[in-house]
Amino acid sequence: RVAEFHFHCQQVAESFSAAMGGGASAERGAGSAPVLPQAPAAAESANKLTFDRCWEELDGKMGNDFDAGIGPVQSVSAWLGVAPPANHPTYKSLHSNFPGSLPGQVVLRRCIAATRQYGLTPENTIYGQSTCPDEINNEAGDLASIMQEHWGECFPMGGIGGAPYVGQTGFMAFSHHVPEDGHVLVLFGPHVAISATGEIGKYKRIGQAKESTACGAVLAAYNACCAGAVQSDDPLDMQQNWLKQKLSNHLDKI
Repeated sequence: RVAEFHFHCQQVAESFSAAMGGGASAERGAGSAPVLPQAPAAAESANKLTFDRCWEELDGKMGNDFDAGIGPVQSVSAWLGVAPPANHPTYKSLHSNFPGSLPGQVVLRRCIAATRQYGLTPENTIYGQSTCPDEINNEAGDLASIMQEHWGECFPMGGIGGAPYVGQTGFMAFSHHVPEDGHVLVLFGPHVAISATGEIGKYKRIGQAKESTACGAVLAAYNACCAGAVQSDDPLDMQQNWLKQKLSNHLDKI
């Protein structure tokens, strides 16, 4: 990511140079911002004004997004636009409630690096996924999507709340699909949204006028348990029944 950031700075500098008629590339020293080439003496004032405005905007973005109190991964991720900046309510809520959270792109790269030593490749690995079917978990560029793009065909295991409702039979079927002498990799877990104002469990979906809950199933199960409505044998709502039964044992910890 640091290398990508460095390269991006060079691209910005070169673009500005080209717009001004210059041909020099940006230079960057250790820990310093890129040094942009000076405008030719004969450059028109309009070009100079455009250059100055662009550089001010870039400087402002870096100043707002970079915070000496946070780690380099979070800083660079915010600058690249794959994570909220440190001064945003979403960022503050995310890292106060879920310390160490990382963007999906970073998680994917760390997963690839961590599994490489064990010989995992897309060709010899079957990928399983036990996450909630909520559409916001499957948007282009999100972790579930980019994991599938890298590892290949996916065996879905999860239902609402992310629990692996396929059970033993489903996992047995999954295990029978492993490549010869190959590997199994599973992404699993629940999800929770954080709104633009930093509220946990709220998300404004595309096309809707107001925020809704996410994960809606887990929050509904929690609210039902708090109201004492735990027991239910409705065969048409088995997954939600399971969530309520599991959550009811942990209300004092939530």
